[in-house]
Amino acid sequence: MIRSLMDSNSNEAARPKISVIGAGLAGCEAALAASRCGVAVDLYEMKPEKFTPAHKSSLFAELVCSNSLRSDSLTNAVGLLKAEMRRLGSAVMKAADASRVPAGSALAVDRNLFSGTVTAAVRSDPNISVIEGEVCEVPPGITVIATGPLTSERFAGYISKELGCSGLHFFDAAAPIVDGRTVDYGVAFYASRYGRGDADYLNCPMTKEQYDAFYSRLKSAKTAELHTFDSEAQKDLQVFEGCMPVEVMAERGYDTLRFGPLKPVGIADPRFPGKSFYAVVQLRREDADGTMFNLVGFQTHLTFSEQKEVFRMIPGLENAEFLRYGVMHRNTYLDSPGLLDSDYSLKSRPEIYFAGQMTGVEGYVESAGSGLVAGLSAARAALGLPKVIFPPETMLGAMAHYVSHGLISGRFDPMNANFGIIAPLPARVKGGKNAKYAAYAERSLAETGRLAAEFGVSGPLIGKMRVIVDCMGGDRAPLEAVRGAYAASAEYNASFILVGDRQAIGQIAAADGMDLSHFDIVHAPETVNMNDDPLTVIRTKKNSSMTKSLELLAEGRGDAVVSTGNTGALFTGATLIVRKIKGVRRPAIGGILPTDPPVLLVDSGANTVVTEEYLEQFAVMGSIYMQSLYGLQSPRVGLLNNGVEECKGTELQVATYARLKELPGINFVGNVEADKIPQNACDVLVTDGFTGNILLKSFEGLGRLMLTSMKDLFYSNLRGKLSGLLVSDGTAALKRRFDAREHGGAPLLGISKPVIKAHGSSDAKAVKNAVRQAIAYAQSGTIVNIAKEIKMFAPSRPDSPKDTAAAGPAARDGTEAAVREKETSK
Repeated sequence: MIRSLMDSNSNEAARPKISVIGAGLAGCEAALAASRCGVAVDLYEMKPEKFTPAHKSSLFAELVCSNSLRSDSLTNAVGLLKAEMRRLGSAVMKAADASRVPAGSALAVDRNLFSGTVTAAVRSDPNISVIEGEVCEVPPGITVIATGPLTSERFAGYISKELGCSGLHFFDAAAPIVDGRTVDYGVAFYASRYGRGDADYLNCPMTKEQYDAFYSRLKSAKTAELHTFDSEAQKDLQVFEGCMPVEVMAERGYDTLRFGPLKPVGIADPRFPGKSFYAVVQLRREDADGTMFNLVGFQTHLTFSEQKEVFRMIPGLENAEFLRYGVMHRNTYLDSPGLLDSDYSLKSRPEIYFAGQMTGVEGYVESAGSGLVAGLSAARAALGLPKVIFPPETMLGAMAHYVSHGLISGRFDPMNANFGIIAPLPARVKGGKNAKYAAYAERSLAETGRLAAEFGVSGPLIGKMRVIVDCMGGDRAPLEAVRGAYAASAEYNASFILVGDRQAIGQIAAADGMDLSHFDIVHAPETVNMNDDPLTVIRTKKNSSMTKSLELLAEGRGDAVVSTGNTGALFTGATLIVRKIKGVRRPAIGGILPTDPPVLLVDSGANTVVTEEYLEQFAVMGSIYMQSLYGLQSPRVGLLNNGVEECKGTELQVATYARLKELPGINFVGNVEADKIPQNACDVLVTDGFTGNILLKSFEGLGRLMLTSMKDLFYSNLRGKLSGLLVSDGTAALKRRFDAREHGGAPLLGISKPVIKAHGSSDAKAVKNAVRQAIAYAQSGTIVNIAKEIKMFAPSRPDSPKDTAAAGPAARDGTEAAVREKETSK
């Protein structure tokens, strides 16, 4: 046991330090966040010396109740919260993404893998010292208290007495877990959860007669006595609405369960199409192998014997073996409004911070989110930096504001993340609830990006990159995409998410002897063909590998996307799903011309009709790209034209020349004729997508012709072969320059997150190099710099039919129509 450290006179190291008490989700998040800021951390944890009644593992960040971290959609409040945390470099979200198990649109994790990942991150961090044993008093200096809802009785008493914090409590429950091998799969079937996501849930259907019998028995079942330390509190049992025991729901009425966790709507048995059910119990995987299943919504306070008898009445679970029975326990939380500030610091003692469920935030993700805010705030205090309050326009800030202020009514209850507590939008958004929530998300993530810069931290771009590979696009899919990603994994410090047909990917891996155990695979059975209309793809192919890849990127579950698929569909999807950088009128494709040195061609295939304003922005984006990726201090920008004189070209070229000549910060060198491109005339070449695409493909065709001619020259006879040996170094370099596979792909400039379009005929080498390019692009800061520079462009006029670009040749004129339709529907 650790004695009081209040009177310790030990010398503090010169390096700023904080203490964190508790190694749950909030405590680990706080400790790792502070470490990333360069602050030393003493992390106190009473396990394994002492356990609470609900904790069983000695690992940190133990998940006591459900293994689900709930929805990953940006139009869901907790999904937005997770996206904010990812953007701020959350260690908990990185561990969750690395240990996820199939759960449709939800993020569920393998419990042990998740906790083990967090534990390893903490114990291997050189800035964190783990001190085992129960804490009885607060250490000196800046401290984050994150001991959770099951704070030891002794320390809870100390907090209440010494810090003047009155305690509250409610009761929480956990659902039972069954052995998947003992489920009757003749009755149970796999399907998605209410028609959303993949068929990742195991479903046990009920007829009316079966439900009636189950409901009647459940209502009469005996509940368990609570633990000794909860005996007084159970006299006035108060449960949290978000984790209500199933027997309490049954008491509220016959249909409460049927309209709640047993809702049958949208659940179909693939074996019996069209068959409907009276009620359905859903089971969610607890581990990646599917050997353990959690009864969704079946938190309970029943005795173990009653659970075994009652829950075996569920069809398909008649012989189920229970690996863990449901339990109930008391949760302790503070009367936080009036006690805590909006950075979770104690108003009376600002050097002390609280985090986790004891503050009144409810849920795993919410707890970790409060730990992230408290850890960053405590680190700033230790570094002597000004306080930063997360604005209520973000979900992290909204939770902190709720904790510190409560509701207007004055009532303070534990609260999950929800859009009801976030600051309202300044104007009404048309398009229904999802459009409104999407607007919340866009505003929130923009604010979070600003905060990340202010805190001096970054999201997934710090540390190991997560590259999303669309495996089903292109002429050689999925074989070459999988091979390319596998080759990249051995060469680059990145993790990979393969999106495509899981069975096809598995067959390729087996045939090639590739171990994909360290890859995440997201099942997406639909394929986008090269001749598909982009607008149709976005509307109808929701389960395509391309759409899924872009959604993963938009939701923050990866850092970059690489695709060899339909250019128009990718451009449309990136614009509508991932979204443009604010202020960018039209994104563009940046292709590399194989000159020496290389030239960036903007646009190389996205916009066939452009305005001078679009070309002006192309010049800015291309210049920043060459600065960031190629290290050019002042890239030379040229305008493709049929003459070098200022008055040459169409009316558009003349107007663009005038604008680029006056554009500050751009090294404009004037018009560039096509024959001058190989002569080092510029570093960035600006044009429309139609002309640019023709130019790019002309260079590619010329390169192939040169390589074929060289092969014929040096391999036609013995003399040629001997000559070839003498110039082998030079010919090898020339071959690399003209080999499109060496360049990998082209970035979609102006999109808010990295999207790389690789050639449709890409082989494994080209895909591997596209991955390399995606990592470099993401880590270069190009997108952030474009966002800063593009603010100089105030729209000179709203888009009009005359002013709106049409899609490039690869897009089949559908891209801009889709974008236009989306923008006018807002």
